[in-house]
Amino acid sequence: MPYSQVFQEKVTEAASIILHHAGGSISYLSLVKLIYLADRRALELWEKPITYDTFASLPLGPVGSNTCNLARGISTDSTFWGQYIETFGKDVRIKSEYPKIKKLSPDEINLIEEIYSKYGHMGKYELARFTEKLPEWKNPGKSSFPIELRELLNILNFNKEDSIRIESEIQQDSELDALLSV
Repeated sequence: MPYSQVFQEKVTEAASIILHHAGGSISYLSLVKLIYLADRRALELWEKPITYDTFASLPLGPVGSNTCNLARGISTDSTFWGQYIETFGKDVRIKSEYPKIKKLSPDEINLIEEIYSKYGHMGKYELARFTEKLPEWKNPGKSSFPIELRELLNILNFNKEDSIRIESEIQQDSELDALLSV
């Protein structure tokens, strides 16, 4: 199933902000970890993620599943991403120009920059080890496990009623996005 247009634009814009701060190129592992940390923090602060990606535990820690596929270059479902970002070996880099930031709010931009400022100095394996210590990560061996949103919300200290409400609102937002992207 193709990625929604809003997801494509938001994740590309988020990646471009990180790439800008990293000098135009970064390991795909670092990129997906930084975007995951930004989504996680956004959930904690605003009860909504930035990208609306689905999360998973992979062998090197938690990530946004679709972001990971884009960054690794194993997905061709995002024409927007492909206009601006390319995978080159184990790195991602800006092609020739950065996208205009249209979908991210000023608060989302600030949060992504804050996450980069806090964690962007870490090497890819240092970031992986850091995210493996997050309580939502379960070692999948050589496979992967989904990270259920309700479980993550519980870890972020939302009570059961709030978790149900937030999960429902995120689902409604995702469905609306999918309808508008058709």
